[in-house]
Amino acid sequence: MTDGRERILLVLAVLASLAFGYPVLVVVDALAVCCLPGLLPLYLFLIWALVIGLAALLVVRRREGRR
Repeated sequence: MTDGRERILLVLAVLASLAFGYPVLVVVDALAVCCLPGLLPLYLFLIWALVIGLAALLVVRRREGRR
């Protein structure tokens, strides 16, 4: 590995899989039932957008570093 960005992408993938894992989704869904209806779709969308945005940011920075 030439730099730590590959590791950061790997960590991002692991954290994304944990964020979309069953135990976390059950907790978010339980909060949605008792406190905030509609929280689960909002949580899924925000995490999805955050993961894609961070991955894109890392890839763009990586390409700019090579030029």
